[in-house]
Amino acid sequence: MPTTSVIHAGALGDWVLTWPLIRALGAQGWRSMLVQSGEKARLAAAVLDPAGATIAPVEAEQPRFTALWRGPGAVDAAWIRPDVSLVLAFNADGATAAGRQWLAAAERMFPSARVTAIGPPGSPSRALAWAEFRVSELGGAPPAPATGPDRPIVLHVGAGSPAKRWPLERFAELALALRGDGVMVEPIAGEAEAERFSPAERTLFDQIGGRYLETLDALARCLAGARAVAAGDSGPSHLGAQLGVPTVALFGPTDPSIWAPVGPLVRVIAPPDTRPMTWLDVATALAAVRAAAAPRA
Repeated sequence: MPTTSVIHAGALGDWVLTWPLIRALGAQGWRSMLVQSGEKARLAAAVLDPAGATIAPVEAEQPRFTALWRGPGAVDAAWIRPDVSLVLAFNADGATAAGRQWLAAAERMFPSARVTAIGPPGSPSRALAWAEFRVSELGGAPPAPATGPDRPIVLHVGAGSPAKRWPLERFAELALALRGDGVMVEPIAGEAEAERFSPAERTLFDQIGGRYLETLDALARCLAGARAVAAGDSGPSHLGAQLGVPTVALFGPTDPSIWAPVGPLVRVIAPPDTRPMTWLDVATALAAVRAAAAPRA
């Protein structure tokens, strides 16, 4: 079984967007070594290979990997891995001097491997890689088992960038409307929102029963147990999609043709052109979430 090293250093949403490729590699008989921050690497391994047969999570913040940025001369002989046949690097831009130095060092560390730099979604290098490894359009994730009314609809109210965050007051209106349908609703946020919220937003979040999640494991458990998930262009919407959960992704200032979550049960709400998140009204979001949470066969 050939071995590939998938090396990534980005945020959760960007990382989850690589999972369809990792799924495709596994289906084609590759053993994958996932080099990311420990929590993100372990989460990917747990979701993509629960039995631990073909995926090994590796902490990226080790000297052997951080040294690659100093070039081939920084690679210790003890770090060389001739068993790796393919390196897919999402963290190094071959168009920059620093990126070329990193790639040259990676070629020394993995002397038997083809080392390939892959750019962000929408880039030619990513399109070529997705075509070469026949990545599924729907991401390869199986739909989550159908769930009943005992499971909540999860509303993630944050986003990595404030510009991508739907106003909290509208999330609150959405939560109240869904509860008026007799549906369980769980608003959640991350540590970033706990720091960014104004006093008024903290009060409102508390009033609608919001819960702060501090770890990726807690986030994954929450999303996996959901009847449906609604979130902006953020890590949780991408994660919900790759967990196979019905996911409603709320877009505004970013292009969903490039950044939409990938999964079998994804609904994207987006304007005809990029614009602030205030474009989206509660009624439109409510209709989409109701449809996503409807019983499935």
